[in-house]
Amino acid sequence: MPTIIIYGRVRFCIYPKDHRPAHVHVIAGEAHAKFEIITGQCISSVGFSSKALTKLSVKVLEHRKELMQAWKEFEGED
Repeated sequence: MPTIIIYGRVRFCIYPKDHRPAHVHVIAGEAHAKFEIITGQCISSVGFSSKALTKLSVKVLEHRKELMQAWKEFEGED
């Protein structure tokens, strides 16, 4: 699973050929979450606090362009 962004101990990853909607997997130790790239909305999470999820959502939105570009490359979209 390619890591697109590293933020402290948190990795933002995209699985090649993953299902829609376009999303990013966020992993920190045993904690993990999925965020929709376009909206920054948390789709699912385990082990992150509400405060951490809010900060991570902001990071997804800050890096939305980069994450969408990676998503398109891994999905074979132009």
